[in-house]
Amino acid sequence: MKKGFIKNSQNAVYIQQSIAQLNERGVATDSIIIEKKFNPVFSQLKKGDTIIVTSLQDVCAGMKELLHLLERLTDAGIALVSIDEFGIELDPADEKMAALIRNINRFRINITARNIRTGLNKALDKGAKLGRPAGMTPDMKAKMKRAVKLYQTSDMSTADICRHIGLNKSSFYHYIKVMNIVRPKKAKKSRKQNHPAER
Repeated sequence: MKKGFIKNSQNAVYIQQSIAQLNERGVATDSIIIEKKFNPVFSQLKKGDTIIVTSLQDVCAGMKELLHLLERLTDAGIALVSIDEFGIELDPADEKMAALIRNINRFRINITARNIRTGLNKALDKGAKLGRPAGMTPDMKAKMKRAVKLYQTSDMSTADICRHIGLNKSSFYHYIKVMNIVRPKKAKKSRKQNHPAER
């Protein structure tokens, strides 16, 4: 089934023009998905579908995102057609093309990892100390203190606490583990015993 994607924009003219372009490519208006980001679209696609976009720039911001997207679509058996100046057409049934995309993406990941290792080794050779800086800034200490208080006195989930305070969840988990901070267990509500009704 053909489906279309348009990036949600404040420019109504652009959206209308994009709808017309997708209609010309055989995409029904009710099969056009308008979202701020492309990721939510995956839940509305299935194997055998073809997703048509008016512009690759609406879908990804660079080569890294593009390669990841192409590999993900290929693995899911979903075809991609771009009708902008790049004119990319991805057919997941083309096994050679699918293998090429996977290998190029693996190559990109390996090159990135190698460059990171090279940079770290150069820094070590120059005597740099790697790792997280010791201690926390006063602002971070204040946030951790507020988060711990909520952690111990409220029913908020850890994710909600971190979101509310503006903390990284992994950092907070690491902090409470190191500081041996335990969340008090909720008191179990005693069940009321059912007494037989008095006659």
